[in-house]
Amino acid sequence: MLASVEYGKSSILYPSCDTEVGLDTHRIKEIIDLATTTNAIAVSISTKRKLSTTFMPGLLELNKRLSELDVLLKVSISVSTKYQINDIEKGASSYADRLQMATTLRNHELAASLNLKPVLPFIPTSEYLEIIDDFIHSTPNFMLGGLYLSGDSQFGQSIIRDYPNLISEKTVDWIPGKPIWKICYDKDKIDSIKTHINSHGGCGYLSDKDFILNILDKKSDISNGR
Repeated sequence: MLASVEYGKSSILYPSCDTEVGLDTHRIKEIIDLATTTNAIAVSISTKRKLSTTFMPGLLELNKRLSELDVLLKVSISVSTKYQINDIEKGASSYADRLQMATTLRNHELAASLNLKPVLPFIPTSEYLEIIDDFIHSTPNFMLGGLYLSGDSQFGQSIIRDYPNLISEKTVDWIPGKPIWKICYDKDKIDSIKTHINSHGGCGYLSDKDFILNILDKKSDISNGR
């Protein structure tokens, strides 16, 4: 699924939108074409996959093609837990694989972040702090946010039932029509995580757009000699 979020007269493109994105020649062309027609400033990919013999070369080719258009490629590695991957993320890559991918992205100098969204209410803060300690040397950038819920799912109903004080409603601006969904947002936990990130010289972002604009601002400063 290809999705884009408008930013003024431009857009940020999300080629995967909650599913793993393939990067064969056809898919890369599709992303490039959409980036051109939507006047994209960035393409943002989030993944939990293990590096394959085709994914990284595809990522580098996509980055090359986007750079020719002056479009930023941003890659985010998603990690929901360190110790419950087999329960929460069945079929996803191992924790060690994701650590390796973070190192690989750093070595290729790609704009990267660790996606801790959603911060889950049943994962202790101490576990998130361990994750930060493990990844901070590969990427100083971390995405934080709450858990959007569907009241129709058994999981969503259980979160709403078990954590009523953390439930509110929020507009989902990356979905056409911008629906209002319930969200589980633990402000105290997220603040603690962000404080830990900052203490290690990293940056915690509550918005993908804020991270992307920060990178683009820094690139502009460098280009202008500031």
